[in-house]
Amino acid sequence: MATFVLVPGAWLGAWAWADVVPFLESAGHRADPVTLPGLAERADEAPPAGIDLSVHVDDLVGRIAGLDGPVILVVHSYAGALGGMVADALPDRLARVVYLATQPVPDGMSLFDLIGPDAEQAMRAMAAAAGDPDRLPVVPDDMLDLYYPGHGLTGTLLDRFREHATPHPIATQAQPVSRTGAGESIPRTLLWCTGDGPTPTPADSPSWTIRELPTGHWPMLTHPTLVAQELLTT
Repeated sequence: MATFVLVPGAWLGAWAWADVVPFLESAGHRADPVTLPGLAERADEAPPAGIDLSVHVDDLVGRIAGLDGPVILVVHSYAGALGGMVADALPDRLARVVYLATQPVPDGMSLFDLIGPDAEQAMRAMAAAAGDPDRLPVVPDDMLDLYYPGHGLTGTLLDRFREHATPHPIATQAQPVSRTGAGESIPRTLLWCTGDGPTPTPADSPSWTIRELPTGHWPMLTHPTLVAQELLTT
């Protein structure tokens, strides 16, 4: 029996895994869906300006350190920036790290570095226009279709996303990832959503398990059974 620690991406909380958890538990495993500081029910836990990657990593490390048995860390989208840092901090506690619709961020680079200065400026302007420069607003419908083609969030699923998603602490996008490599020996799986474009090839791809999911960017919402099945066979 393993414990799946399920970490959602930007704007999301533990609620995003609600339809995945029962499948994992019915297979005899534990599921621990995470809400990171500054999001969902933890939105007002601390000032957003002080919530960066380190805060999220420390929160996850403390959470995992208190769990028994093998732990499989599942990081979605934004949380891919956390995967390697958590693995470095807990190389003997993690049985596997699963990157869902994401991949590791290179050491020394921030998420803003990856998207470039023009996109960073646009995101900061969007936050300022929404009235809170420290929080990235939830992606609007027009940008949802533009940047996440084939996302599959329609009807009640889109309503659910709009009801529960919360602005994301923008400092998490600006802090560079800091990795020591201590967790590089932990097995890693890439579950890539084909709606996000061609499947990337990690630099050290021979050490990875790579699979494609015929879904959009939020498969835990649109295809929870498929996500659970993929996790159970990692």
